[in-house]
Amino acid sequence: MLLARFPREDTVGTVAQVIAVTLASLVVLYGFAAEYAVIFPRGAGEWTARLITAVYAVNMPIGTFSLLLCLLAKKGKPRLRRAGLVASSIALVLPIVISGTDLLRNALPF
Repeated sequence: MLLARFPREDTVGTVAQVIAVTLASLVVLYGFAAEYAVIFPRGAGEWTARLITAVYAVNMPIGTFSLLLCLLAKKGKPRLRRAGLVASSIALVLPIVISGTDLLRNALPF
């Protein structure tokens, strides 16, 4: 009777995977919004350096955390695991892409 109160292992893994996918998806949306702001700056555009720093500060820790959560939650759903791995990978790559976009945008004369 006491053992029935504790959640099953696959339930804990599934909840961890849902949390990882949700966090990674939110961070990916934040990264895409930052990419849009870098491509189409408003005003003078001197704040893009701060934006890129903020994207690194947000995407890297949360992307790493959600990647580790997806890799360590063995007893979950395979589809959630794949979705979490893809979303975490995109979240970890986005700051590098945004830095490259800003570098190309400032280096090209047009």
